[in-house]
Amino acid sequence: VFQQALDRFVVAHRLSSRDRNLLEDLIAHHMKFGEDFQRVNPAHAKRYLYLAEKRGYDGDDYLDLAQGCLFLDMVCGSMQTNGTSKHRVELFANALKSEHDYAPERRVQKEMQRATQKNRERNRVFQEVGLDGVALLELLNMEAGPKFGRLMRQIQDAIVGEGTMPAFPALLQKEIDKRAGEYYHRVFKLGI
Repeated sequence: VFQQALDRFVVAHRLSSRDRNLLEDLIAHHMKFGEDFQRVNPAHAKRYLYLAEKRGYDGDDYLDLAQGCLFLDMVCGSMQTNGTSKHRVELFANALKSEHDYAPERRVQKEMQRATQKNRERNRVFQEVGLDGVALLELLNMEAGPKFGRLMRQIQDAIVGEGTMPAFPALLQKEIDKRAGEYYHRVFKLGI
C-alpha cells in the first residue's frame, strides 16, 4: 500500500527516479532521525552524511531535507501520547547544533564555495547584460586602469545593493539603468 501511494505521489508530482529514492529514504529514516537527536551528537550528523554519500546524494542536501522532515514531524506535527500537543523544538535544535559541531571547517568551506558560485553567476549575468569590464569600458569611453576598476566596482556594487551609484550624465545613466533592469530581470528569473 505504501509503495503504491508513493508511486502515485511520484507520478502526480513528476519526480525523477532519483528523487523518488531520496523521498523513500527520507520517509524510511525520519523516525530514526528524531531519535538520534534527543541530544546534541555530532557523530549522528556524520552518520547521515555517510548514508547520503553511499546512496549517491549530496550530503548537505540530504541533511537539510532530513532536518526539514524532523521539523515538520517533531516540531509542527508532534503529538504526545496523552493527547496534548507538544512541539519538540529541542530535537530540531539538537540536529542543527550537531551538524554545526560535526565539522565547522566543512561548513566554512561550503559557505566559501557558495559565495564563489554566486559571484561567478553574478559576473556571468553582468557580462550578458553589458555590465562587465569590457562593456563598461566601451560605454564609459575610458581606458583600463585603477580609476576605471574603482568606477566599475562602484557601479556593480550599487546594482547588487552594496553601494551607491555614481552620478552620470542623463543619457549614460539611462543606459546603465536599462542594463541594470535587464540584470535584475535575469537574476530574479534565475533565482540568484
